[in-house]
Amino acid sequence: MLPCDPRVRTAIEEVSRASGARFQALTAYWQEIAKRSNDQMETARTLIADNDARLADWKADSADSEQEQARVGSQTSDLRDSARQQAALDSAAQVLKGIAQNMAAAVKQGVAREEASTKLDADLNELIAATEARQTAIEEELKALAAENARWTAYYAARITRAQMECSVTGAVDASPAPRTPKKAAP
Repeated sequence: MLPCDPRVRTAIEEVSRASGARFQALTAYWQEIAKRSNDQMETARTLIADNDARLADWKADSADSEQEQARVGSQTSDLRDSARQQAALDSAAQVLKGIAQNMAAAVKQGVAREEASTKLDADLNELIAATEARQTAIEEELKALAAENARWTAYYAARITRAQMECSVTGAVDASPAPRTPKKAAP
């Protein structure tokens, strides 16, 4: 196309709009990824807070269970000593022994629950750290995308300016093709 052809400006503007639409779509994509990543991070933080609240309750329950186990252990020891003196207390001692075993199992379960809660906190903190790193990478990608978009926008503006300058240098030439003159037939 010749520099003064009106299709030059139209073509450059069309490519510029397509480029802008591409950058807009990419930006929307990365913003959606950033939103989902941020939502995941917030969910992990909420889970940590909930887990920490439950852990405090579990620790209190464990402390209570340990105290109760100590009391039951003391009572079992006392009852065992009394059962040696009176045979009628043997069945009560067996029942109390079963209660003591159940209390020991409850204490073990409480400890296991606390350990699992601590591991969950560690895993969730790792997830948050990874998500924060991903957020940083996404933000860098968005910045790079914005910079690239600015460069291409400036390029297309420069192309239009160049085409206008070339047109003014070469003069306003009609973009329509010159009419063909029929060739004269040889005599």
